[in-house]
Amino acid sequence: MTKRKPKLNGIKRRTCLVFVRHRLEEVMEVSDRISVLKDGELVGTFPAAEMTTKQLGFLMTGQEFEYQVRELWQGKSSTPVLEVRNLSRHGEYQNINLRVEAGEVVSIDA
Repeated sequence: MTKRKPKLNGIKRRTCLVFVRHRLEEVMEVSDRISVLKDGELVGTFPAAEMTTKQLGFLMTGQEFEYQVRELWQGKSSTPVLEVRNLSRHGEYQNINLRVEAGEVVSIDA
């Protein structure tokens, strides 16, 4: 069984991508810098390579906790509420594919 992972191929450097996710391992995997918001306030922006999921969890909640990552359900995929294929903008990015399912939040600033 393989885990579904976000794929961010084709995004040009110096592009801001707001990636709202509570699966902290995925956030760490695709990020150079991570900004943490808590109660509507910016806690800080940190280099992803210098953070652990435990530190991020503490910054997000103010509490120390242990958690286990659950495997994603691998059954029939739901119908996407938004799907984009091969999105390109000359000189900026090319061939970006995006699939958003119900309950997911995505924001892109290019």
